[in-house]
Amino acid sequence: MLVELKDSIYGGYKQELLNDNLDPLATKFILCTGCNGLSREACSVGEDQNIMCLTCIPKDATHIPMKQARESVPNIPAKCALCTRGCIWKGDMGNLTSHLDECEFFVVNCPNSCQMILQRLELEEHLKFDCTHRDVTCEHCNGTVQFKDLTKHYKECQEFPLVCQNVCAGTFKGKELQNHINTDCPNTVISCTYKPFGCNARMKRCELAVHNSNNILVHLECTKNYVEIHEKACCKKEMKAVEEKLKKHVTENKNLKNEFEKFKKEIMGKIQEK
Repeated sequence: MLVELKDSIYGGYKQELLNDNLDPLATKFILCTGCNGLSREACSVGEDQNIMCLTCIPKDATHIPMKQARESVPNIPAKCALCTRGCIWKGDMGNLTSHLDECEFFVVNCPNSCQMILQRLELEEHLKFDCTHRDVTCEHCNGTVQFKDLTKHYKECQEFPLVCQNVCAGTFKGKELQNHINTDCPNTVISCTYKPFGCNARMKRCELAVHNSNNILVHLECTKNYVEIHEKACCKKEMKAVEEKLKKHVTENKNLKNEFEKFKKEIMGKIQEK
């Protein structure tokens, strides 16, 4: 993978990173005998004084840092690891890592976490036109939403134009559609104006006027019956209230009579005692 071409903390610099014009003899004595790369943090290892990267040295081997080799490696001429893909950068080994941080041919992950891996030079166009996780503005409500969620957003957007489900040829904002259906749509099926009086007919709103005009006598009869029933109910209710009052008065009179008789007996008793 191209991402593996970036500097690693293990092993040396790969020989293919060396400038093509560099004399092989210039690096012969600083190549790691472990990884065959250009020694990173070069050390002299063991009695044989083999040159190795610090991370390539066997665990129990003795080693001595090679100061001169360590100082010379960063200054060795190098080329970009992605020269085969078109990068023409040339510099020294010490600046290779910082170059790869900016190299247009280096492979990177999309910063929007859309799982796409692409060359850095392709990133700008990807973020602008292709990334499914890019932020876009809803043309209807001016809200910000990820491109992948735009269709879902339209279904919930209160400003998105919707066609009336009653096929009345009207188009309304999402937040206005239900009110249109409930109060204005000519094709909404509604109950007759006289439903409270007993007419159970249902028709489209646009047919209501014709229905009322054609059923004047029916509606009058419904109204008459409603009034009569209502009056009877009211009379019955009033009669019941009167009966309750009468019962109350009878009870009160009976109680008063009993109290009077009791009082009378008490008076008569006192008179007889005298």
